[in-house]
Amino acid sequence: MHITIFTVGIRHNPPPDEALLLDAMWAHIRPEDRVEHVRIRAGPGQLSVALFLLAPDQRHAQKSTDEIRQRIADLPLFRN
Repeated sequence: MHITIFTVGIRHNPPPDEALLLDAMWAHIRPEDRVEHVRIRAGPGQLSVALFLLAPDQRHAQKSTDEIRQRIADLPLFRN
């Protein structure tokens, strides 16, 4: 298992409920991303995300993370 961490901006201040943000994340995670667990922390203007991935190595884990980050950053709830 590999852990990756990233942040993404949130358009709303104060941020929406973390359960809503987590649901939005899971809705855009695909089975092929091999995400086992997601931890988030919403703060003023940003969301910190830790992904636990069942990737074969760190390079694959980071590639999946980059793709997930781009998918959620494109959502209206978030901002690049």
